[in-house]
Amino acid sequence: MNIEIINNIDANIFNEYVSNSTCSSIYQTIQWSEARRKDKWQVEKFILKNEDKIICTAICLYKILPLNLSIFYLPRGPIIDYSDESNKEYFNLLFSQIIKFAKSKNAIFIRSNPDIEKNNLAESWFDDLKFIKNTKPILHTTTFRIDLTKSEDELMNAMESRTKYDIRRAEKEIIKIEIDSGAENDLKEFYTVLKTVSNKNEFPIYNFEQMKELWKIFRPNNMCRIFFTKKDDKIISAAFVFIFGKKVIYQWGGSLNLSKINPNQLLHWEIIKWCKSNKYLIYDFQGVPENPTKDNPLWGIYLFKRGFGGRLVTLSGEYDYVLNKAIYFIWKKIELIYPKLKFLFTRK
Repeated sequence: MNIEIINNIDANIFNEYVSNSTCSSIYQTIQWSEARRKDKWQVEKFILKNEDKIICTAICLYKILPLNLSIFYLPRGPIIDYSDESNKEYFNLLFSQIIKFAKSKNAIFIRSNPDIEKNNLAESWFDDLKFIKNTKPILHTTTFRIDLTKSEDELMNAMESRTKYDIRRAEKEIIKIEIDSGAENDLKEFYTVLKTVSNKNEFPIYNFEQMKELWKIFRPNNMCRIFFTKKDDKIISAAFVFIFGKKVIYQWGGSLNLSKINPNQLLHWEIIKWCKSNKYLIYDFQGVPENPTKDNPLWGIYLFKRGFGGRLVTLSGEYDYVLNKAIYFIWKKIELIYPKLKFLFTRK
């Protein structure tokens, strides 16, 4: 067995391994690391091989902070088969190298949140390495996923009655669906929608230059698409999705509320049909709150996504390996209010 830290590796080979994994994620692709590098993150790729066979990988992002400190983040990583108990040895070896490297960069902590369903075996691996499980994770830990191997009739029958009603009503109103042409102007039109929704609901988003960098990296590789709904040639809602392997992931979107009908139900139904026609297997709605009540500010988003009848998936969670306890305590306090502060400072 040999373990090596690699910065230059064929993107197709790396992405193929990630794509074929049971815990694959767009956030562990070469393209995502390139996009984050544009946003002042530094990147290390950790690859563990056994007789030239890749056993596990991790794209590790880290950011240098004042006082020569840093933070380390493995978004939806590492990539390994968490169902195989024998892989714990490889998991430990991989993290021994990551921890060693993080210490050399004076890291405050290392964060990991793999895309795996609640798994006692995987959780025990993190526990044994003395990771702390976050009670208020940054990335969502609950999502709805649509099984695209089902027929359109089966998918429609699984929906809640209100969702089906809104789809049919939008169809009668002759709401048109359009897909981006790959032009930057499509991104600009989408960003207008996203910015309006962000301002209304007070959540932070990337600025347009950051979005443009993502677009330039992912769109030429057919790893993202934008879908629009239009009424009388005016955009009334839009959705940005990532594409990786056999999965399509809803990332951003919303409605301008320029119509009395709900266009987003039809929008996502058409995205689901597009996914099926292109042989994708999963449509992932991404984050929803876990066990929400009606007073939860995300209750409406939960109901909207639940309405499509997908399977509710609860992920294993988010874990921190703490290297500087005193500063980590301060960091966690700041982190709780960071989204609000970011929105206030970036709102225009």
